[in-house]
Amino acid sequence: MTETKNILIAQRYSDALVDIAKEGNLSYEKLSTDLNVVNDTLLSSPDLMDFLTNPLVSVDDKKETVIQIFSSEIDGLILNFLKVLIDKNRFDTFSEILNSYNKTLDSINNISRVKVTSAITISDEVKARLIEKLSQKLGKQVVVDNEVDENVIAGLIIQIGDNIIDTSLRHKLDELEKNITK
Repeated sequence: MTETKNILIAQRYSDALVDIAKEGNLSYEKLSTDLNVVNDTLLSSPDLMDFLTNPLVSVDDKKETVIQIFSSEIDGLILNFLKVLIDKNRFDTFSEILNSYNKTLDSINNISRVKVTSAITISDEVKARLIEKLSQKLGKQVVVDNEVDENVIAGLIIQIGDNIIDTSLRHKLDELEKNITK
């Protein structure tokens, strides 16, 4: 329940960021760049995230820390956005907000992110053909993220959103085993 609530909260904040771009105050790219600067900093410093989400630390101390760290790195609108997250005690949802924003941005730009799992890293030629075929099928620009999993043995597992196309040898062997044991 809490996870669903955080996703809904993140979506609302993400929508606010999109509105900032729609109003022309910042471009989508600048928003993404600044949000990624914040995210990279938070990922490289777990202590900072702990500090900014700690209920025992005063709101003013959190805001001052954010100003000191990010004022020279990001736009003032994003800095104010971070302060709002602190005021509303929502800084712990920052990564969900970023994920939601990126999904919305992909939708706006007609981009579909596809996860392809294979036994080995796929070549650039195969990747290009895969992108071309998927782009034609989906009617969108496709970005492929290749993940290597030796358990696949051969073939591909293609994940597009919640849909999975499993052409792996591992899957075929598992199906064969199920049929034999029936």
